[in-house]
Amino acid sequence: MKFGTLYSYWGNEWACDYLKTAAKVAEIGFDVLEVGADHVCHMTDQELEELRAVAEDYGLTLTTNCGPAREYDMASPDPSVRKHGLAYLQAILKNMAKLRSPVLAGAIYSFWPCDFKETDKEAAWERSIAGMKKLARTAEDLGIECSLEVLNRNETFILTDCREAVEYCKLVGSPNVNILLDTYHMNIEEDSMAGAIHLAGSLLGHFHVAST
Repeated sequence: MKFGTLYSYWGNEWACDYLKTAAKVAEIGFDVLEVGADHVCHMTDQELEELRAVAEDYGLTLTTNCGPAREYDMASPDPSVRKHGLAYLQAILKNMAKLRSPVLAGAIYSFWPCDFKETDKEAAWERSIAGMKKLARTAEDLGIECSLEVLNRNETFILTDCREAVEYCKLVGSPNVNILLDTYHMNIEEDSMAGAIHLAGSLLGHFHVAST
């Protein structure tokens, strides 16, 4: 088991000097630095190579965290938004491969935080799962896992407990799509944290511990 931290832990903004942060994370003794997916998407090949090299020098694994904006919503009723979202996430995966980042974690099945303007769960699942199946093929080709974060009811209506996440992953049917459980959200939605972990079983691919 490897332990890590999110890149933004020491700041109050989503920006980051990754090279300095990698040094700090390694000095503390962490094994993993979780970087921002949108940053990764827009990095140049040179920037990706520099970060990859620094991470390797420090013995760090770089995982990638994604909370897509509404314009990238894979569950959107608008086909053009879904297409845009799939292309965006595929671009992130391709840059992750250059970075040698093995895990894309977050609410990639929709957008974050949800504005609840559309809450037809059955229709959203159908659209989201169709897109996730396509994204999973790219992830499989690149050897990257997609860990879907289960959020609380105030941040999404799509995956709000582990039971739903297990069902969703089974419907996607890819070995590269699994579950991210987060103690902050679990504390709100799960009757038993331990029970949720056991329910996820082999589908538990990523785990966030939150102290707030």
